[in-house]
Amino acid sequence: MAMDAATEPTELVPRGRHLLPLATMVVLAVGCMACALITRNCQPGPPLLTQQPVTRSGVPIVRVLLTREPVSVATISAGRWYLLVLDGRRISSSSRAMAKTELRLGRSGWIVKGREIGAGALVLSTKENSCVRYDKTSYRGQLHFIPTGDGTFNIVNYVDMESYLAGVLAKELYPSWLPATFGAQAIAARSFALYHRNTFGRTHDYDVGDDQSSQVYGGIDGETDKSWNAVRATHGQILTVGTPGSEQSFMTQFSSTCGGIVNGARVIRDASDIEPLRGGQVCRYCINSPQYRWEPATVTKTELYRALVGTYEEARKLGGVRTVRVKSQTSYGRMVWVEIIGTNGKPMTIRGEDLRLALLRKGAKMHNTLYSMNCRIRDIGDSLEFYDGRGFGHGVGMCQWGAQGLAEEGASSEQILQFYYPGSRATRVY
Repeated sequence: MAMDAATEPTELVPRGRHLLPLATMVVLAVGCMACALITRNCQPGPPLLTQQPVTRSGVPIVRVLLTREPVSVATISAGRWYLLVLDGRRISSSSRAMAKTELRLGRSGWIVKGREIGAGALVLSTKENSCVRYDKTSYRGQLHFIPTGDGTFNIVNYVDMESYLAGVLAKELYPSWLPATFGAQAIAARSFALYHRNTFGRTHDYDVGDDQSSQVYGGIDGETDKSWNAVRATHGQILTVGTPGSEQSFMTQFSSTCGGIVNGARVIRDASDIEPLRGGQVCRYCINSPQYRWEPATVTKTELYRALVGTYEEARKLGGVRTVRVKSQTSYGRMVWVEIIGTNGKPMTIRGEDLRLALLRKGAKMHNTLYSMNCRIRDIGDSLEFYDGRGFGHGVGMCQWGAQGLAEEGASSEQILQFYYPGSRATRVY
């Protein structure tokens, strides 16, 4: 479920040119073979499409954040021919597999199996039919360990885009769904990842996450033959808008179920006014989704206040939640902006979608689940009730259940994408 916000559209990388800056290529040189040459021995799907290093194939590296919150300790391991490097200096390597190893960050630097090895850029990579592991999940490519302060660090998987997508599709879609649905998802997911790599990633240590805040990614363990077939069939294709020769990419968000009408991107974020993101399409194709319509969800005002304070520092000024009012909505009744009135009478205005996300991220206890903000809201005393609910997720861009419904009616991947992102076209960029 692609949910991050960013600015769009953005210029495409010119064809025929490397997608990685030279300095990045040098850093990745030790592990590029691991990113592009790992085959079936470490995963259930077929081998990579491109049997060449990144610097020759042009397939970009995507950096996936595996730690939603920084960690103080991690269990890592690797298959055969692993290499652990600290600032370009070999710390450990072997033709044998790396057993489970505890990694910590001390005052003087990294601590591996209780032994201090020093500070610096720490990278675990492999080659020749092998893989790296964090906790219980196997990944292609490399693991980069990035200090965040106070003895904690993040773990980022550097992996080629096509392998990354193979680990995404089967996590985003049901395995029984049709190839056309998988093909459409492959192009939408590649577009989303490459867009974030070229925008968000320029100022961060990673490009995308591995959960619903970005795209769900399962590494090698998430790959299937069906996901690989879709990746191979759509190799290098993303959605673009504009005339041939001056195409631009844009953020192709998607969600589980739109509930009957595709939302425009401006419902949930500041977005460019381009045709593929305006929404408004009447979607009858997601009617088989279990969340096409859902039962009312209730949350106490105390829980809502706690979630808001945990997300927004300014929410403390409210003192508590007296009530919530819809400030603006779409023509079909989907709330866009809501006003939260504090127990002291002070107001706070946020997007309806941000209210839902605050409740979910802070683990608010709700009776039934608030699947979307395509619903109505009423005050019932100490609680708020969200009722007449439709859909699951933000409803922007491609509706995954709708895509499957279209595929069942004979639509191709291209036709599915044209319905949900009108005015766009698939463009091969590498």
